[in-house]
Amino acid sequence: MLTAMDFAIGRVVDFLKSTGHYEDTVIVFTSDNGGTAQFGASNWPLRGEKDSLWEGGTKTTTIVHAPKHIKVNGVRPLLFHVVDWHATLLAIGGMQIHSYGDGINQWDYIVSGLPRVRRFQFIYNIDDHGSAIR
Repeated sequence: MLTAMDFAIGRVVDFLKSTGHYEDTVIVFTSDNGGTAQFGASNWPLRGEKDSLWEGGTKTTTIVHAPKHIKVNGVRPLLFHVVDWHATLLAIGGMQIHSYGDGINQWDYIVSGLPRVRRFQFIYNIDDHGSAIR
């Protein structure tokens, strides 16, 4: 699977470069949950797995590649919820929308590492397994 992804993504990147769009493109790799131990995934050092309230089930890694925009590389440790992607992607596309529902536009944070609006909590709610506030 990893080899197939690497090959396919490489083809997309090669195409973007050949057409002159690479520098203007934002590429995002993300997930909606942690791995499942049943299938050999490890979320270490986090506790838990997919469908659990522990961070191993809900916290994931995201990679954002935007050569024209991101000048300060590094880790962004503050909270970023999956619902923030809607507001953030709209902002990347130049949309001027005043209300994003539950999502927060996190583009400034991604680009500079400095949040314009900081998320302090969000609700975990997994059916049949309970809920929690982080």
